[in-house]
Amino acid sequence: MEFSVDYSLNSWNWNRRYYLISRAFVCFWLLMTYNSGVTAKQINAAKIPMKPPIYPKPSYSFSKSSGLSIVQPAALLNGKQFVVEPVSWLRLRDFHLLTVGLYTYTSDTRFQTIYNEYATDWTLQIRYPQLSDEGLYECQVSSDPPISHYVFLKVIVPKTKILGSGNFYVSVGSEINLTCVITDCPEPPAYVFWYHDSRMINFDPGRINIALQKAGNNTAISRLRIKNAEASDTGNYSCSPSNADVASIFVHVLKGEKHAAVQNDAASTSSSSRFVSSFNTMVAFQFVVLFTVTASRSR
Repeated sequence: MEFSVDYSLNSWNWNRRYYLISRAFVCFWLLMTYNSGVTAKQINAAKIPMKPPIYPKPSYSFSKSSGLSIVQPAALLNGKQFVVEPVSWLRLRDFHLLTVGLYTYTSDTRFQTIYNEYATDWTLQIRYPQLSDEGLYECQVSSDPPISHYVFLKVIVPKTKILGSGNFYVSVGSEINLTCVITDCPEPPAYVFWYHDSRMINFDPGRINIALQKAGNNTAISRLRIKNAEASDTGNYSCSPSNADVASIFVHVLKGEKHAAVQNDAASTSSSSRFVSSFNTMVAFQFVVLFTVTASRSR
């Protein structure tokens, strides 16, 4: 679920079959609105005076859990005016007709079409995009010949990581510094909540300071600083961005002697590992020398 650039394709006739299917949807919609007593004025409202469509080539990236809406321009219009059939948006993964004009034909309320009469473009909006929304979409002007614009939507999920290993050791009275890195996000998260065990600490007064900043493309960093660490600060710390999953680390606040003992244990473990490695190397070297001497004597 990586964050990647979307692409778009322009085509006057991508596949006649898709055109016939979508055309049938439009005819069905017009028939239903007629039978339901909708006035000609309301029907014509779906037909707008517009100019021959010229489609942009947007390069968009969208985050699955950012809470942002996908706003995809359907067309930019210029040239000589004429009246066209309603503009439709279709999801080609399941050939689902999403919208015709300003009418929505899906039970998923996250989808809607927005028409900007000043910019003369149609917009498909998808609120709170999900992984299942990924795929190819078609914006179709039901003119003769039909005009279609295809957009592939790639949905990604930002990643969250607290720098360091799963455990963080600090002495009583020193400062706790934790850094949470959120990658693959086009916009910084609206907020990042920090938790000590199950309690949010963002608004704790005094010793706690939290900062959020953007760092490079598609990356944000939140830093937690706790002054004068106390034994009660020991526990699990979690970084929870608004647009990504939670990351955690366990902080151990130790007294000076215990902290030194932990460091000594780590140093002893490292020294032991180095000793074992050196010993194995020495044994292997002696074996090679012994084998060489034995081979020489046998000759």
